[in-house]
Amino acid sequence: MSRGDYDAAKAVSTEETKKAIDQVKSMAATNQNAKKEGDYEVKSENIDGNNATVKLLNKLDNKESDVYLKKVNDKWMVSMDKQQVTNKGGDAKKEGENTEELGSKDDSKAKYKIGTKVAAIWISNSDKYYPGEIHSIAGDKEYYVKWKDGSKPSKVAEDKIVVMSKDTKLKVGDQVQAIWGSSFWDAKVKKVMASEGKAVITWKSDGKDATVDIEDVFKKP
Repeated sequence: MSRGDYDAAKAVSTEETKKAIDQVKSMAATNQNAKKEGDYEVKSENIDGNNATVKLLNKLDNKESDVYLKKVNDKWMVSMDKQQVTNKGGDAKKEGENTEELGSKDDSKAKYKIGTKVAAIWISNSDKYYPGEIHSIAGDKEYYVKWKDGSKPSKVAEDKIVVMSKDTKLKVGDQVQAIWGSSFWDAKVKKVMASEGKAVITWKSDGKDATVDIEDVFKKP
């Protein structure tokens, strides 16, 4: 993607990831800050049912990054969704841009306060939520959300945001989404341990159970 070969990137990606790549491609014409990329070395892999995480070392800057994959029709496909797609496409912040200056820090009249942990929709015409926190106030019922995956804050409408909280009321059988890596995945509540702030969920993708913090789980509006 950093080299502009979007078709090659889409050829090894899931359908949802292809949509995110198209978003990056549409912005690429005005982006003059594409990152230089070196050769990669696979450092490790972690397979969990039909999901996997591969840790790559970029030999150019000696930095490691994670790439997420999903097994589709017995073939491993890149499933980054939003995470890393923007950065891999070279949509780094412009030189001199200070993201701390985005929006207003006056949240006295806002529904959601700065620093609130949230699930938010990154692309306006999508229904896919990603974890982050309120970074600043963008305007009337609009916020800048700072994403968990480290990509720069983006503007999100108030009705596209759900607060993540340890006080979220869950019951057995609830269909939810929970954080795994830098994204949310579908799951079902198997057990609630409210006093501990924990819940046992069953992942829809592979049927395995996991114990998670309640504040890392939400029910779609």
